[in-house]
Amino acid sequence: MSAAPTALQQRARTKDLTIETARGLACILLVFYHTVGADKTLGLTVDDGSVLRWVTDSMVFLRMPLFTFLSGFVYAMRPAYSGWGGFMRKKLRRLMVPMFVLGTLYMLVKVVLGDAVNNSYELPLWQWHIVVPIEHFWFLEALLVLFAMIAVIDRFRLAETRRSASAWLVAAVAFSVVVGPFVENVKFFSTMGTVYLLPFFFLGVFARRFDWRGSPAAVQISTGVVAVALIGVSQLGVVGVIPDIQTRYSLSAILLSGIACLALLSTRWSWRPLAFIGKYSYAIFLMHVFGSAGSRILFARIGVENTYVLLVIGMAAALGLPMIVQWLCGYSRVLRLLVLGQSWGGPKKRLRSAGHPA
Repeated sequence: MSAAPTALQQRARTKDLTIETARGLACILLVFYHTVGADKTLGLTVDDGSVLRWVTDSMVFLRMPLFTFLSGFVYAMRPAYSGWGGFMRKKLRRLMVPMFVLGTLYMLVKVVLGDAVNNSYELPLWQWHIVVPIEHFWFLEALLVLFAMIAVIDRFRLAETRRSASAWLVAAVAFSVVVGPFVENVKFFSTMGTVYLLPFFFLGVFARRFDWRGSPAAVQISTGVVAVALIGVSQLGVVGVIPDIQTRYSLSAILLSGIACLALLSTRWSWRPLAFIGKYSYAIFLMHVFGSAGSRILFARIGVENTYVLLVIGMAAALGLPMIVQWLCGYSRVLRLLVLGQSWGGPKKRLRSAGHPA
């Protein structure tokens, strides 16, 4: 006879608006970043020193670390203690199928449009995806490796105590700091991304497993104070007062990102508009570039030049288009599989939330 579910397990079975809100926030940050552009040659070609550039540079510590932290957190709700092969088959389908389908489509569009999308590619077809990850799809490859790692750890019950989990977390941080600079340009199956994101994934898993939100208030408040202090220091770096601490593999950057994720989790912040966006987080992650870039090209060609108008239109398209596509996928098992990586079974006209790849 199985034991009664714990309070933590019972909470896992219900939608957590705070997690959905955090997902929505992560989506907004990512969409904003790609709409504005990583530098002045991309996206809206915003100059350095502008307000929009300051915002994108300021949020680098939270964008992908938060996505990764949430992936680990959601995984810990249903950890893979057994059936490693089945677990990885599902992750391969969920992550790799959309990556190959949408990533290839994205590359073909860039080849056709050329300079209209700011940075046309001349990458040999055989290098697409595995040898050289395609744009933001690198995250899916890194996430697959991270899932494989934690599934092995959980299969052998190697992180079931706070002490063992802490050891894994410290090792992950040390590995990222030491190895990161040496693999920064190693793109093969997103090696650089895996090393970068490893600490945040483990942090998310253990924050859920050991109920971070149930820790003493003094601990959570102290974490928030430290997060604010580190953000203040990072801002001094962004504006050039002190050397920038936001090198992705530096200990200071990892601490800033990790503590910020924990502090955000501690707030238990929920806001239904963001939570609504969070329900579509995976679809938005996969397809937002089609909306942002497509709308920018279209409206620029009809004479719209105002940066802020294009920003609003681009973000609306980047959020709205994936939602519409996800809804359409509910009517086709083929689309559900190819676009969202979901299983073939299930009713055609009712698509569960694409949610998160975890």
